[in-house]
Amino acid sequence: MNAMQQHMIDVYRAAQRGDTPPPRPGDLDLRTIREAWTYRRFRTVLAGRAVRAAKGTRRAGAAAGARRTPC
Repeated sequence: MNAMQQHMIDVYRAAQRGDTPPPRPGDLDLRTIREAWTYRRFRTVLAGRAVRAAKGTRRAGAAAGARRTPC
């Protein structure tokens, strides 16, 4: 059984019980990764170490802005 089939069973069970359905597989992955990254930076600050910006964030942001096409 794959994740989608298990999700369908869970949705069916939730509907039978009147509960809220669970989130689809993969929907919360990016949020979880972002929260883990934020927590790691928070722990770094509490430890008294300097927090550095991620490599390439300034360049990546400038490149993304340059790639945008006017509507």
